[in-house]
Amino acid sequence: MAARGIDWSTATLKREMVGHEVTVGGLLFADDHHWQNSEVDNPGGTDLWRATDIEIHPMTYLKIEDE
Repeated sequence: MAARGIDWSTATLKREMVGHEVTVGGLLFADDHHWQNSEVDNPGGTDLWRATDIEIHPMTYLKIEDE
């Protein structure tokens, strides 16, 4: 997005989007590197920090809905 002049840096996203309803678009894929951290794929595991191993890559758009 930087090549298009759009700032998706963490600082900008936090400043612009925290507290707003946001729509995220992109492609879904199963990230096999995180199955062990997924409650769905590894129920009862010891280092669960996500619900599934599904991720959005690449993100193609972000839209603040309540503006």
